[in-house]
Amino acid sequence: MKSSKLGPRKVAIIGARGYVGSELMRLLADHPGFEIVLAASRALAGEPLQTQVPGYEGELRFEETNPEMLEDLEADVLVFALPNGMVDVYVEAAERNRKRPLLLDLSADMRGKAEWFYGLPEIYRTDLSRATKIANPGCYASAMLLGLWPLRKLMDGPPSCFGVSGFSGAGTNSSRRNDPDELKGNIQPYSLIGHGHESEVAHQLGCAVNFMPHVASF
Repeated sequence: MKSSKLGPRKVAIIGARGYVGSELMRLLADHPGFEIVLAASRALAGEPLQTQVPGYEGELRFEETNPEMLEDLEADVLVFALPNGMVDVYVEAAERNRKRPLLLDLSADMRGKAEWFYGLPEIYRTDLSRATKIANPGCYASAMLLGLWPLRKLMDGPPSCFGVSGFSGAGTNSSRRNDPDELKGNIQPYSLIGHGHESEVAHQLGCAVNFMPHVASF
């Protein structure tokens, strides 16, 4: 999305504390085409963005997260960086905003829903240029789809994918999956049955997929 002739695009981020939200704010803070107008996080409410976002030089503070704040918000883009299963109520509130901002969901909640465009530009660039609701693809799913998409018409059975990722995506709460000592010199399999990215890729490809995700010490 390019900045408008009237100035940078105004971006609001709901769920700004997690890895995805904080990294997005770091990128936006250093981009002349965007202006952060809201960063919502219950855990950081009241804290200045300057203390958490490298490169940010404005005066904004983190605000409490609640759906009602979105109904009258002046923003061009609303980004949902919330945990899976929490986005619906915020989308409902955002749809009552008369400004009709672009909605971008970074969780898994809106992937596969008919009114939401799947945001993988290498495959759906034309559709995305007119989208008002974009569901961001999963990390593993993006890698699998980019590798499998050119082969989809040649496959005569479910492809098998073996994935290894670092532990930054394993959540901010401590667990074996993000403990460097537990992972040192090792990889750990997880969610070997029914992983969300498996069904996500299968939906886009139109065929079954076998996926084995693992986490490593990077």
